[in-house]
Amino acid sequence: MSLMPVIEAVSITQDLDPYLSLRGLVGYASLSRRLLSDLINDPKDPIPSFRVGGKILVRKSAFDQWIARRRNRKPQTAAQLAAADARGLLSSRPKKTPAPRNRA
Repeated sequence: MSLMPVIEAVSITQDLDPYLSLRGLVGYASLSRRLLSDLINDPKDPIPSFRVGGKILVRKSAFDQWIARRRNRKPQTAAQLAAADARGLLSSRPKKTPAPRNRA
């Protein structure tokens, strides 16, 4: 009779991918509850979420993927941001029209 090996213990490791409540997402993302609610209801690119009864649940990995898509690809320096703001202000300013000349 051959002896079969005996397994003493089995260890399974799995990364957790929890669902976060809106309150949990506020703590995880360091964003306000109101902003997160607005982003969940955004018609263009909402945060993927589930509604169970009156509770909003967001899977942590889905939020991480959503926020990664919205990441700025090219960081801007303060000087670049100031120049962009100045261009925006200059383009929105009404243009001066020269006063008519009196021809006498």
